Amino acid sequence: MNLTVFAMRRPITTLMLVVALIGGGALAYSRMRVDIFPSLNTPKIYVFLDNVGMSPDQMEGFIVNQLELFFQYVDGIKDIDTKNIQQVSLCEPSFFPGTDMGQAMAQVVAMSDRATSWMPKGTLPPIIMRMDAGSVPVDYLQLTAPYDGVIVSRNANTGDFVLPATGDPTAMQRAPHLSPGGTAAPIYVVNRTDLVRIFVDIPEQDADYAHIGSKATVLARAFRNEELPATVTRTSWALNVQSRTLRAEIDLPNPGGQLLPGMYA
Repeated sequence: MNLTVFAMRRPITTLMLVVALIGGGALAYSRMRVDIFPSLNTPKIYVFLDNVGMSPDQMEGFIVNQLELFFQYVDGIKDIDTKNIQQVSLCEPSFFPGTDMGQAMAQVVAMSDRATSWMPKGTLPPIIMRMDAGSVPVDYLQLTAPYDGVIVSRNANTGDFVLPATGDPTAMQRAPHLSPGGTAAPIYVVNRTDLVRIFVDIPEQDADYAHIGSKATVLARAFRNEELPATVTRTSWALNVQSRTLRAEIDLPNPGGQLLPGMYA
């Protein structure tokens, strides 16, 4: 039957059908489940490896070949894709559908550790990530310093891989003085120029004289011990049990940025 003729002959029925479609669509939309991070069920694992100074060909020959050799012993693996750039390799083992990814992840970690022992010295421990919703980029993040200052240390360049929890994984070799834990360091270090913070360790016999607001005089060696008036901003209140000293801090205005971070005073 022609739909136009049916609509003209039965206008009320046609109207009720349109209302039912609109109402059903609105009801389905209101009850639709929405998830920012839906389950992707992608059987893939990423393995990142870094060795400072190696070219892409060297990364392929000395790093990736070892991984591919040991990954042959992982159950359920389908294929392995690799990408190599300067000093960084990305290995993507894919698995057949239905593979237990928890078990596969454990095997990949074990085989990666074994492969690392055969790699050249200087190769950093592999960074292994499972492909899931949490690893999918959602948006670009813009980091803004809480104050104006000067970047005094940069441990990452455009295209470098960093993690939220550990920062730059190659910082131990690039800037060991910024990696007290031996694993990572901040991506950027920004120092203020309008205000400097001076740390003073006061001996136990003089600790009772230091209070918040106490007058102080700062002598900067770089300025031939020129006397700079200041006040104590804060103290640790308790003494260091090892050195038996009280830590006091002085926030000193620095017009013109003459006092530089790291100077002795």
